[in-house]
Amino acid sequence: MLSALRSAGSHLAFVLASILLALALLAVLEGALRIFGIGDPCPGCGSRLGYQQIYLPIFEPAERADGTPTLRPADKRVSYHSLLRDKPDGALRVFTFGGSATAGLGYSPNASFARFLEEMLRASDPTGQFEVSNLGIVGLSSDEVKLLVADVSRRYAPDVLIVYSGNNEFLEPHARKYALSQRSLSDRILDRLRNTHLRRAADQLVRGKPALPTLAEQDFSEEELRLTQETIIREIEMSPAETMAVIDQYESNLREAVAAATAAETPIILMTVASNWRWRGREDLPDNWLSEAAGPATNGAEPISLGDRARVRLTAQIESVPPAERAEPLFRRAVLAEQRGDWDAARADYRMALNQDPHQRRALDAMNERVATVADQTEATLVDSVEILAAGADHGIIGFEDFYDYVHLTPRGALRLAAALLSELRRLQLHRGDPGFDPKRFAAARLLAIARAREDETAVDRWLGYGFDPSLLPDRDLWKYDRMRRELDARLASDPTDARALVYRGNARSFDLDGATGAAADYRAALAIAPRTRELQDNLNRLIAEGRVAASTAPQQPDRPRP
Repeated sequence: MLSALRSAGSHLAFVLASILLALALLAVLEGALRIFGIGDPCPGCGSRLGYQQIYLPIFEPAERADGTPTLRPADKRVSYHSLLRDKPDGALRVFTFGGSATAGLGYSPNASFARFLEEMLRASDPTGQFEVSNLGIVGLSSDEVKLLVADVSRRYAPDVLIVYSGNNEFLEPHARKYALSQRSLSDRILDRLRNTHLRRAADQLVRGKPALPTLAEQDFSEEELRLTQETIIREIEMSPAETMAVIDQYESNLREAVAAATAAETPIILMTVASNWRWRGREDLPDNWLSEAAGPATNGAEPISLGDRARVRLTAQIESVPPAERAEPLFRRAVLAEQRGDWDAARADYRMALNQDPHQRRALDAMNERVATVADQTEATLVDSVEILAAGADHGIIGFEDFYDYVHLTPRGALRLAAALLSELRRLQLHRGDPGFDPKRFAAARLLAIARAREDETAVDRWLGYGFDPSLLPDRDLWKYDRMRRELDARLASDPTDARALVYRGNARSFDLDGATGAAADYRAALAIAPRTRELQDNLNRLIAEGRVAASTAPQQPDRPRP
């Protein structure tokens, strides 16, 4: 009996030793594959979120109507624009990078700070050659931005790179935690095994190198983006250690972007990422919030005002609840301080409320401190968007004048950042232009014209994307631009002869990567209704000159200004 037990024990020890040896060999092999880059995941494919994947190169070859070789975006999430394949001598080529705030979500691409910067460059030097390429993509984080910066630095001869990225850093960590919370232990183990270099190398050996999914196969829809905001973050909380890890990675990504630019001997501007301090959500505070915060008066106590009572109770609440629950009472105390004219306290509480926001959809102050640190320790230049917008805000509190929601800029906010960027390009001696040109004055005049307009412009290069309804400019809906486009379709279905609606829809289509045919059809239909209209003809001629549509059916040159 004893010998049998010894034999069984020896056999078990042999099996365990064999398993441990096999695991050790696999670990060594996995380490070797990582060292030599065999089985590496594809660049830009690390996120679980489909809309955070990137596809390089970001441009593809095209031609103008006269045969001039150009480059156009290959990613349908980037609005149509083109660059000359061979950059002319003396031209200034600018690239901007980031997420939806850089892209200009909510309006047409003309309302982005990149586009306003280009307007100012041309206004200050009408004979100069400028190419401003906005590579802001909705949902991107610095994980993807650093790859875009490196790719652009290598391929496209940039003169300056501008990075405004930081609002989406927690999307992927939230998604990862959400996915883990929905999976069993066995599923989690299998996930880890699938994510090894060894498994990917074996797949490549058997099946060949995997092809990237095409852009056409990806879902970049409004519904998928809403899923992130409405579902993934609903029950996910980040611990302080997890938050700090994200911030550390953010700094690392910025350093990699700067290193790529420095290696290419290209100036790079890092911008701090501002947001709306007055943002509470889609709904403002209820009318009775103050009495609710103050609570009932205590019998027998010395009478104090409703506001004082509310402040005492809000302060007690802030001190007693966990950090994840402090954003709302901090916000309320900020509003109360603002009502009482205590602007220092209001600014402080608004900033603390932002930094305690459990949704983490706005760049934290700690992240902007890292931006400043990277700029200070490298060759990057800092443009402090937070300070720029705060300096021009009422009592230094950034609000709805510069952001229509929590992070997306209004035309005013975008114009102010564009003016600051032009000033910085001048300081860096990257642009000279008319020394008497005042970017702030230009921004003020442009904003005044926008405020006075009852309808959107028809010229495609000035069209902001609100159509017939100026109330969309401050509307808080992220998807108001898409809603406006659907309303244009409905309007034209009801009245196909509405020339202005045709122009607006044509303008929207012209920014779609493959929308030129539809845009030209709309412009031509509008010209048939309102012939000899210069702006419509200019819009159509632009598509023809870019080589996006044929010129065979172009109407005659008009002489009237607009429909």
